[in-house]
Amino acid sequence: MISTETIYRKYGRISEVQYAYHENDDGERKHYHINWSRQEYELAASKLYKGSMSCDNFVKVLPTFMMGKYAIEDVPEAFRLLDIDRSGTVDITKLHEFICVSLPIANPYLLLHQIQKFDKDGDYKLNFNEFKAFIAEGFGRDVSCGII
Repeated sequence: MISTETIYRKYGRISEVQYAYHENDDGERKHYHINWSRQEYELAASKLYKGSMSCDNFVKVLPTFMMGKYAIEDVPEAFRLLDIDRSGTVDITKLHEFICVSLPIANPYLLLHQIQKFDKDGDYKLNFNEFKAFIAEGFGRDVSCGII
């Protein structure tokens, strides 16, 4: 996989990010592109979920979410940022919020159902291993790119 991340800053703050991913999977070339501006993020977050994570943290989590198995080494930091209450788990509703903000047109019920598949003990929380499996599956990229 080849990936590029371009971050634009304005007045010391992230104003826009662009991600491009190119992979060759079993001879099939796949290309994914995601662009996010701070303004788009803040608008989506304010409409969908009050109290969502900051834009800067969103930008830190999104590459791990997008790169899936190619970013396993970044999973601990993404997990830490999504573990809002520091319980050692990621609440499925918070993960659902993150995904809905990254792709506001997605079907929220389908997303929740897909996330629940990784919640092996049915407690509506993903422990680190469940979260890591979720990331490794590549579900995040598929959702963010509108494949699912």
